[in-house]
Amino acid sequence: MVADKYYKIFRWLVVGVLSFLVIFWLAIHLIGSYKYLAGSYNLHTTTLITSVLGIIYCLTCFNRVAKITNYWQAALIAVLFTDFATLQLLLNIHQSIYFVYLLIWLIIAAFSGMFGYPTVALFNFLTFVFIYFTEGFKSKYMIILAIGSLIVSVSTQLLIWARLQNTTFSRSKSKPVDPLTGIAGEAKSEAETLIDSINEGIVVIDKTSRIILFNPAASEMTDWSIEDAENIDVNLVVKISQEDGKEYTDQTNPFNIVSNTGKKLETTAQLISKDNKRKYIALIVSPLIKGKNINGVAFTMRDISIQKATEQQKMEFISTASHEMRTPVAAIEGYLSLAMNDQISSIDSKAREYLEKAHSSTQQLGRLFQDLLTSSKAEDGRLVNHPEVIEMGEYIGKLAEGFQLAAEKKHLIVDFTLINNSKDNQDPSGKIITPLYFIDADANRIGEVITNIYDNAIKYTETGKITIGLGGSDTDVHFYVQDTGPGIPEDSISHLFEKFYRVDNSAVRTIGGTGLGLYISKKIIELYNGKIWVESQVGKGSTFHITIPRLTQQQADSLKAAQSAQSQIEMPTANL
Repeated sequence: MVADKYYKIFRWLVVGVLSFLVIFWLAIHLIGSYKYLAGSYNLHTTTLITSVLGIIYCLTCFNRVAKITNYWQAALIAVLFTDFATLQLLLNIHQSIYFVYLLIWLIIAAFSGMFGYPTVALFNFLTFVFIYFTEGFKSKYMIILAIGSLIVSVSTQLLIWARLQNTTFSRSKSKPVDPLTGIAGEAKSEAETLIDSINEGIVVIDKTSRIILFNPAASEMTDWSIEDAENIDVNLVVKISQEDGKEYTDQTNPFNIVSNTGKKLETTAQLISKDNKRKYIALIVSPLIKGKNINGVAFTMRDISIQKATEQQKMEFISTASHEMRTPVAAIEGYLSLAMNDQISSIDSKAREYLEKAHSSTQQLGRLFQDLLTSSKAEDGRLVNHPEVIEMGEYIGKLAEGFQLAAEKKHLIVDFTLINNSKDNQDPSGKIITPLYFIDADANRIGEVITNIYDNAIKYTETGKITIGLGGSDTDVHFYVQDTGPGIPEDSISHLFEKFYRVDNSAVRTIGGTGLGLYISKKIIELYNGKIWVESQVGKGSTFHITIPRLTQQQADSLKAAQSAQSQIEMPTANL
């Protein structure tokens, strides 16, 4: 058997052939100028009835029969109507117009291969039997009919239908083994029934990005019918953009990434339906691997628009509440500072102890509100961002100097290491030169990330040292902070950058924190198309890694000039 779409096309061919016979019959029986042909053409009423019934079947009953059985059986019934009508004509019409009906018979012969080799053999057997019991092989028309049907049916089967049977993914209920999934026959039918009943959109594409499976849920989400979507490029049907609405490039498109790397990918995206409506979806893309080859990609889509709207409302509430609470908290902190100022007020040591604890708690509360406000802005893209060209070696060197004081209080060593692992670290004489690592980012935001990671390292490390490292490749700048602290349990690493998540063990339980610092850091790094991750072993410490796209010297100089020119334009406007 072949794909359902070919049986659907064949249905309309049958409608066309039978409609021609009906129009021909009506013309020579009802139109006066053609009535004289009735004797020669000898079109019986039986032909008209058979043709009309065949047309009615194809237009009203074909799909119903296909749902009960399958498309090839529904198409086979349509063939019977055409064969019966054509046989009647061949038995009764004048030999001078045999060629018209011979042509119709040969067209049916060409499509007989759709139903497999047994049908081709049966078709030719019936053709020879018909000829033998009617005029025999004495008539040249009958010889043409016999030889023509044999040649046409066999050649089209070998050249066209056999190839389609081997390469086409069919949704019919009786199928050979599918080369993409490896599922056969009855098991495949049960799998498709299950897939069709799932509420999540499921789509399978082949190596050329053509859709070969498209379940009803995917049809509803995209507003594309299953029939229209199959064998169409996935990017025309499943139009997606990034979560913030930005377009995907060929390099960042999830389907291309999985197809090229063979690795599973999970992300949140926006789906653009056929009528340009947008909805948020949770997208899980997986490769279809057979042996060592990637044969295609399968992905699921789950509508999360309601959840996103609820999250948005929560973030708006948190943002508003945090903003409003910062003012009274700042006022309390200010009054406590005044109360502890010896030049303003006199208090005994016991009262000072209480005020210092209250002041510390107020500062912690202020940091919490600030983190909540920053996280809500990071969530919906409202973070203030003023990118500029930064040379990371110089920038981190200055930060490391400021980090010394906090480390000395805990008797920790701070070590700043510049790794020379780039290809451009030698001059023509072979002398090693210090590489320049340029990035385009907001210095305050990058400093916020580095400081947060460093503060965590100081906070959780009791003895040993903190190593700050900088290196990179021709395309990326790599920064890391390594400590000799207690380490992070393996089951906590995957959750470490989630909002409000904190490692729960005895070693760190008494150390305060909001659980938002690493979440905010991840959002900031992703803002610059970078990555942040951690490697850790319990008892041996942790290493936090950050990579950000690197600028070449030429790109950095060009970008500096552009940013300088932009600042000159904005400066007069700011002074107005």
